[in-house]
Amino acid sequence: MIMGSHNTSMDATLIFLLVMHLVSFSAEVKAHALEARSYWESMNSTIYVKGQNRTYSPKRAAVIGISHMFHKNSTFIPKGCDELCVGRIRSKRLSRFLQSRMDRGRNLASATTISTIWLNAQKVIDWFVKIDVSSTEDDEQEVMLVPDTGSFFTWFQCKPCQCYPQRRPVYDKDADVGGYRGLNQGDEYCQSVQKTFFQDHMSPENCTYNAQYSDSTSSYGAVAQSNFRLHNFHGPDFTFLRNVGFGCGYRNSAGSGSGFSGVLGLSRVEGVSFPEQLSTVLGESFAFCLPIAGSLPDSGFLVLGDDAIPGPAYEGYRSVDFPSGGHDFFFYLDAVDMFVGERRARIPGGTFNIRPDRDGGLIIDSGQMLTSLMPEAFVPFRDEFRAAMRPILGEVQFGGKFGMDTCYDVTNIELETLPLPTTGFLLRNGRRFQFGRIASYFTYYTAAGRPIFCLPVTSFRPPSGISVLGGYQLMQTHMAFDHVHSRLTWRGDVC
Repeated sequence: MIMGSHNTSMDATLIFLLVMHLVSFSAEVKAHALEARSYWESMNSTIYVKGQNRTYSPKRAAVIGISHMFHKNSTFIPKGCDELCVGRIRSKRLSRFLQSRMDRGRNLASATTISTIWLNAQKVIDWFVKIDVSSTEDDEQEVMLVPDTGSFFTWFQCKPCQCYPQRRPVYDKDADVGGYRGLNQGDEYCQSVQKTFFQDHMSPENCTYNAQYSDSTSSYGAVAQSNFRLHNFHGPDFTFLRNVGFGCGYRNSAGSGSGFSGVLGLSRVEGVSFPEQLSTVLGESFAFCLPIAGSLPDSGFLVLGDDAIPGPAYEGYRSVDFPSGGHDFFFYLDAVDMFVGERRARIPGGTFNIRPDRDGGLIIDSGQMLTSLMPEAFVPFRDEFRAAMRPILGEVQFGGKFGMDTCYDVTNIELETLPLPTTGFLLRNGRRFQFGRIASYFTYYTAAGRPIFCLPVTSFRPPSGISVLGGYQLMQTHMAFDHVHSRLTWRGDVC
C-alpha cells in the first residue's frame, strides 16, 4: 500500500480463486517441505537465536513463519461451496502446482513462509506474517502484519482502540510488562518518525503518528517500542529483537478489508522501516515470495537480513539495479516496455522513467494487490493482450470488477489447457520480468456462478505519475531486495 501522504490513489487489493477438483496431494506436500528445507539449509541461514541466553548470530538472515486463513463466504468461489468444498479447491490447486515443480526438477524455497488471508465478498486478500510481541515467552502476543514494500512504518492495533475486526486478539500494551515503552520527542526513533511524517506539532511528552494509505486504510496512535520474536519456520529457534520501534494504533480503519493486525513496513527509510531497524543485527536486505492464493499455510517466505540475497551459485536468478533519482523510500523497477508473448507492447519511450521532480517511475508495492499503470502504458499493453487472446477466447465480452476492463466468460472452458501468452515488463538492462502463469490472469465468479477470466491490470493517472507493480503479479516470484548493492534479484516459479 502506498502511504496517503504521497497523494496516490490506487485500487483496493483483491481476491481471486481458480476452481479445481480434488486429487490426492500428500506426497507432493512432503516433497515440497523437504525441498524447501534443503534449499534454505544450503544458504546456511536457519538458526539465529536459541536457548535461554538469547545470544545473537549477527548478519544471519532471520526466518519467520506465516499462516493462511480462508473465508468460505467469498463470492470468488462457486455458490454453495462449503468448508469441505473450499478444502478441495485448495488441495487441487496445490497438487497441480507442486507436481509441475517436481516435473521440472526445480528446488522450492520456503524459508520464511508467506500465506494469504481470505475475507468475505466485499473484502480483500492479503499476505501476512506472524510476529510475537513480548518481553518473555510467557506473555507473547501474536500480531498478523501485511508485508508492505510500499510503506515505511510498522504499526498494529492496540487496546483500547477504535478498531476494525481482526483475526487475532488485539495487542494489549498493559499485558506486555517490561516490553512496551511509549516514546516521547526526546527519543531517537520518535524523531525519525516525526521527520518522516512531517509532524512538528507534537507535545514534548507525546510521540504520535498518523499513517494514511491510498485504499483509505489509516492508523493513528502512539509511537512505541517493544521486543519482537521472529519464530523460525523450521523449528523452535527464534530471533529475539529488543526495542523495535512501531506504532501502537488506537484509532484505525481498514479501507479495503480487515482481519490483519497492521502493516510491516519494508520500504527503505533510514532508522524507521523494519529492515532498517534490523541493520546492525541482521543487515538491511530482505527477500520474499508471495504464494498463490488458496495455498496451504506457510507456502511463501519472508527472509530478513543480508544472507537473504541469493549468490551467483544459485541458478535461474536475474538481477537489475534500482534506478536512481526517485523517492528514497520506494523500490523502483527500471522498465522500458511490456510484453505479451513474444510481442512488445510498444509503450512510448520514457513512460516508466523517474521525473526530475522524483515522481513517476514504476514502484514495487507488495501491499497493493493489482498492478496499476499510467494510461500511456496500460492502453498499448491491454490492446496487445486482447490481440493475443482473440484467437483463444474471441473478442472481449465485458469489463470486470475492480477496474479490470478486459474480461471473458469462461464457462465450460478448461483454462489450464489453453495456450495463454506470458506477460511482464521489459527492463532497461535487457532482462524480462515475467509474471507467473497464475499471476498473469484473474478469475472470479458472478452471482449466477459463472467464471469470469480477466487481465488483472488496471489503469489510473495519479498526480504523482507513479505506476505500481502490485503483489498479485509478484506471486510465485522470489524477490530479493539487496540494500548493499542497491539491486533487485529475482526468480520465478519458486513458491
